[in-house]
Amino acid sequence: MTCFHRKVVFPLSNIVGICQEERDAFRRSVLENGGKVVNIMADDIKVSPTPIQRNPLDVATELTQLYSQFASFKSVEDMQEIFLKFFAVAKTANIRGYDDLKQYLPKEYREIIESRR
Repeated sequence: MTCFHRKVVFPLSNIVGICQEERDAFRRSVLENGGKVVNIMADDIKVSPTPIQRNPLDVATELTQLYSQFASFKSVEDMQEIFLKFFAVAKTANIRGYDDLKQYLPKEYREIIESRR
């Protein structure tokens, strides 16, 4: 089921925007419980964690915000220039990948990354 906050509207044929799977689950629930409407949401919901994936725009924005905590921008153009530099680095890293760019990392960072691979 995909929707857990929907109010039930009778008759069942009038429920708009719910998929067939939800309708079938509702019908089974009503039939199994002697015609009483009960909560049909599973007691145990399992979800798989997904790794956080950020695009170059997100990375450049976060780096610019971090940069602004330690240095002040003289003008809007200065901020734009810093952002564009961060965006270019993030976009290049996204396209090229770690193996092509590892030679530019400081040795201690390479060691950390290699130990986690």
